[in-house]
Amino acid sequence: MKTLTFPASPLAPVIAEIKAGRFRPVYIVLSPDPTAADGLIALLKERLLVSGLEAFDSETVQGGDIGKSEGLSVEMLLQRTKQPPVAAKRRLIIIRHLERLDKETLTNLGTGLQNVPDSTTVVALCDYDRDLKKVLERCGLKKYLISLPGFKEDDLRAQVRAWAERAGLEMTPEAIEMLIEIAGEDGAILKGEIGKLATAFEPGSRVSIAAVKEYTSSTRVFELRDYVWHCLDRNAKKALTLLHKLEEAGEEPIRIIAWLTNALLDVLAVKKGVRSTDSLWRVSKEAPRRWSEESLNKALHKLYRINVDILKGYPEPFALLDIWTFATGVKE
Repeated sequence: MKTLTFPASPLAPVIAEIKAGRFRPVYIVLSPDPTAADGLIALLKERLLVSGLEAFDSETVQGGDIGKSEGLSVEMLLQRTKQPPVAAKRRLIIIRHLERLDKETLTNLGTGLQNVPDSTTVVALCDYDRDLKKVLERCGLKKYLISLPGFKEDDLRAQVRAWAERAGLEMTPEAIEMLIEIAGEDGAILKGEIGKLATAFEPGSRVSIAAVKEYTSSTRVFELRDYVWHCLDRNAKKALTLLHKLEEAGEEPIRIIAWLTNALLDVLAVKKGVRSTDSLWRVSKEAPRRWSEESLNKALHKLYRINVDILKGYPEPFALLDIWTFATGVKE
């Protein structure tokens, strides 16, 4: 009887390298499956970052935000690759949807990625496209390209539908859209939310948009967004009210700190002139006017110290966040 053999995944040698403690400065994964590299990213986070301090040494950038007047300049993104890590072995920068860059921007970014320092790892994800691949090869990045097979239907929504079907559920198109709106495009989070739904419904159930609203963490997410918004608007009274709601709902302090950190970094980028006010979405357009660069850096440093205290077992983390939140309302 003939034994069937299957080709090994192109990620197999890469995974082996990482497990052996060898890290490349750049990984460029080409696949129409937007979650094909989730395992690679999860392993890099596990091996490179300090648990609970991920927000200070990693970030995710969307290709559609790079190079536009209202977004993140290529120069600023490349500068971020040169920032030393705060607590981790290396900084980790994830760039999703490179295919959304125009040719000139892609070329400028690709050329810059040749010089990523050894203190940083960049993972870039893009749809498989022959022309895009040629541009990256001409930029000298051929050795970093990893081509993976993709989902037949080149669509995150199709993948969510497939994951739900494997869990014995049928999700309406509206329910899928709502789930992605709540959870984002992170495959691990989406699968986790589908897992929650699978425990709440019998196999074969049809999941509606109302069910997604009821059984996923949408309310908490929206309250977390509002809390961050008010903190950066320096409205401590409203922010504290929402922080207490988040505490009662069981929100993780580390997650709150991650959201705050990203928002503060957005405002700091505006203050430094490398990002436009119009590109802000985590905070109000007025937020940069309410902060100085010095106060933003102090707020980030205090958040980092709170994060470290929590990891060391501080018994009342929300008391620390209360103090931090109250301080946002103090006029400079």
